[in-house]
Amino acid sequence: MARYSGSKQLQGTWLIVECQAHAADGSSLPNLKGIEFSLDKGGSVFWQNERNVDFPPSFCDTYEVYSSSFSTFIRFAGFKGSVIEFRVEKPSHQELILCFDSWIILTCKRITTKSQSVLDNSFSLTHALEEGYFSDFELCAENGHIFQVHRTILSLSLGDFDWQSLDGLPEAVLSTVLHFSYSYHLPSTLSSQTAKLCIEHFQNQPALENLVRLCQSFLKNTVARAELHCLVKNIHASLERMISLFESSNEADMLVNAARLWQSVKQSLGEGVLVVVRFVQLCVTFTKHKTDFSSEERREIVTFFRSRLPIFVSQVYRLLKCFRNLIGGLSASQNFVLASYIAPEVEGALSVIWALAVECKNITEQIVFSFRAQTLTGHCIADTLLDKEAHKLKNLHEKLLLAVKFLSHKKEKYTEMTVSSQVRSVMRNIKLFVEEIPLVIFRLEEIIASLDVSLTMAEFQFTFYNVSSKISQTINHLRELKTEPNVRALLQQVCDLVQREELNLSLVALELLDNSGPSTTQFAASPTNADYCAGADSLPTNSELSMYGPLCREPMASNSPLARQVSLLLENKNNSDLEFVLPSDADASQVVHAVKAHRVVLAARCRWFHRALLSGMREAIDRKITLPDCSAQLLSLFLRFLYGDHLDQTAISNEQLIELLIMADRFEVEQLSSGCQTVLTSRLDNSNVLCMLAIADQ
Repeated sequence: MARYSGSKQLQGTWLIVECQAHAADGSSLPNLKGIEFSLDKGGSVFWQNERNVDFPPSFCDTYEVYSSSFSTFIRFAGFKGSVIEFRVEKPSHQELILCFDSWIILTCKRITTKSQSVLDNSFSLTHALEEGYFSDFELCAENGHIFQVHRTILSLSLGDFDWQSLDGLPEAVLSTVLHFSYSYHLPSTLSSQTAKLCIEHFQNQPALENLVRLCQSFLKNTVARAELHCLVKNIHASLERMISLFESSNEADMLVNAARLWQSVKQSLGEGVLVVVRFVQLCVTFTKHKTDFSSEERREIVTFFRSRLPIFVSQVYRLLKCFRNLIGGLSASQNFVLASYIAPEVEGALSVIWALAVECKNITEQIVFSFRAQTLTGHCIADTLLDKEAHKLKNLHEKLLLAVKFLSHKKEKYTEMTVSSQVRSVMRNIKLFVEEIPLVIFRLEEIIASLDVSLTMAEFQFTFYNVSSKISQTINHLRELKTEPNVRALLQQVCDLVQREELNLSLVALELLDNSGPSTTQFAASPTNADYCAGADSLPTNSELSMYGPLCREPMASNSPLARQVSLLLENKNNSDLEFVLPSDADASQVVHAVKAHRVVLAARCRWFHRALLSGMREAIDRKITLPDCSAQLLSLFLRFLYGDHLDQTAISNEQLIELLIMADRFEVEQLSSGCQTVLTSRLDNSNVLCMLAIADQ
């Protein structure tokens, strides 16, 4: 199957308008009508399931579209390790028919949501707080620092709250509450300690409950982001340690010391186990906190993971090259000495691997039996997915059974060999392994060269969500069985083989081992402490995961309660201190319309007004701005945008958009200018292309 080149046609928001379900026994299924889902170009899917209908795809976060020679498929991932696949029939711009296993048929219609039909913009008035212009009130922090504030804005954001009671608070707390009042988001300089102090001071203040809620989310998300960042760094640190074991500085010593070489191999394998376990921990941690993150935060975190992939691949490449140079440099006599040293340990290694395979087989067998014990009606998507998962586990169990038989045969055959035969067998396998390394290195070179092209962000997101969901589901199964002798034996064998405290700590974090002992207790209390991340900070990086998510960024006007309050301020004219004067078309001296506004809002939202009102120009002195070539309707649209109202583009004609674009350029409102250009571009057709071209030339 290949990625569907027409997937852009499916992007947008869809509404399920009809559901046909054909159950084998004629039983009815939940009514899925009214469920909305949006497919964005980044590979994310967003669901609106207000009736909370049992519909597993609505728990998925990502999608991909594939096509074969016969059909097109859309696949959703992120639900309990399952990929939910629908066949797409008769795709068009306005209608979509999705078929699941030929017994559920969903008819979907494209709809235009409010967020898609408005000219939106990020909204904040913090510029007025930072510079203090037009201030009519002062607040003093505990250390004497003065904040120049505005009664109009504080009354909008804090309502009836007595803001004078903020006097005397610690500067960091006062700065945070004022920043929130002027923007409805947290400052990017916020620390965990300040967030805790804000919660402590305002948790019983109804007017600031939203600030308390944001601080609580900030603390929770910051810990999760720091833990994910730390796990990624530790994976890189383990790979660096593996590389250092086979570096050229140690090469000469290992070539003459078989024991040293074999010890380095075993240490490297232990680090490799740590890499795998930490990746599992990364997937489980991300899945655990996924619902706490906003869609923007999830996209930012996955983008960070994607940025680390080339570094990870290059580290594996360096490791293989170091190992190839070392093993390939062995002479025949050195190869014989190494094989003679390894041969006695191979039997023990085969026994351990065989025992691990047996435990894995037994655990899989228990999970399969637990699946069989569940009653499946087959009348819903969840049961169908569960049945498919049980079938996959059964196939895995059969493969593990064959692996156990194969390893048992190899172990018995190796045991029956003479010592000289064992040495020759080891030498032969070392030679075969060394011959395979160049092919792997060549493949890695191809991957490194084409990684940015061959793996798009959307494809990586789908793959990561799918893999992390599957891993998390597997860990959940193991948690349910961790008291079983087979699971305990498997975990104990892995810990005994690796003999690293870091592995025990990771297994405790995964809740697969009981939290016992002082070291594990300390880790559980602070999984992202400096000791756990030791050695990671020295690694080369090309991007970092910010510890501050969207909670510390300007919200869009459509999502900002402050913007809604400020837009009402434009309507009721309360506390206005400036007028826009619009002369009539017939007689420029005859004033027919005057629009009241607020200097602090205009200066904070528009650079032109900021200069005009603060530079001693006539407009600042008279507190009047005359616009001889502007209509009342155009000024209304312009001011509504500045005051945080999101304009409905469907109610604005092309002519109005062009006038609004010219006005936005004149007054240097870049967000409005960009929005108008985007809408006009989307409306481009044969009837208006010449007009648009003329506007573009201006």
